[in-house]
Amino acid sequence: MEPEIIKTTPPHPSRNLPEVIPAVPVEANVTPVEISITAYHLYDHLKLKPLLGILSGKLLSSSPRELQFKYGKDSYLFVYRFGSLVFVNVDPGLAVQEMKRIANLVGEPKRIPPTESYDVRLGNKTEVEFEYAQVKKMTKDTLRMIAMTLGQSAALELMESRTETMLEDSAKLIEEVSKQGRVSHTNKHFVRMIANTAAARQDIVSNLAVMDAPEETWESRSLEALHRDVQYNFEIELRSRTLDRKLTLIQDNIELLADLSSTRRGLLLETLIVLLIVLEIGLAFFDLF
Repeated sequence: MEPEIIKTTPPHPSRNLPEVIPAVPVEANVTPVEISITAYHLYDHLKLKPLLGILSGKLLSSSPRELQFKYGKDSYLFVYRFGSLVFVNVDPGLAVQEMKRIANLVGEPKRIPPTESYDVRLGNKTEVEFEYAQVKKMTKDTLRMIAMTLGQSAALELMESRTETMLEDSAKLIEEVSKQGRVSHTNKHFVRMIANTAAARQDIVSNLAVMDAPEETWESRSLEALHRDVQYNFEIELRSRTLDRKLTLIQDNIELLADLSSTRRGLLLETLIVLLIVLEIGLAFFDLF
């Protein structure tokens, strides 16, 4: 049976989302031989509860970390608290409509969202390749293992971009100090950079907290193996560790520059105090004569 469609206000045009394409109904009783999964990382964080009444799919599951909607046979949307939406076998036009409904509620994405796409095929054995995964059955749990990893990968792509920008900024500051022999920025500037780095590390920890195997894998070796292989294929653990090392390097560099800035200002203050003492002694000596 097709899920009941909830009537909502038509979504408005968006600068950072593609234009609406007429939706094509999903076949209800035919299991596809190959389907496509696409993840969009729209926001840094999403409050999930307000989304329950605005999306047109049938709600299957709701938790503080994830919403699951069904649109037809083997057709799902998974919405994650860390800001990723993952469409499984959903018509592109319908996917755009759903993203614009969310944008109407929570605001436009501040950037063109990072995306990840991956194909899933039916076959006589389960295996994970670079561009596709083959599974024996297209169950919701099987598709969810892959969808979750794609959502994480899209989120990591944004974090990687931000980290590279911060790494370049810190490298420029260090080069400036090496050329000029002094720190030209204030401690306030360094404190802000340290705070941004700490926030980025916090995002990695909170966003990838879901990296632990889902509960379904505790009861199924096949799901556990699929989840592990897909995570390895998208290098989720390796990329998160690399990001953490880069952010640690950035934070160490900025803290060093902040210490140099504090030391320089401390020496300047000490020099001023000495000069004031000398001036006071000079004035006292002048008064004697």
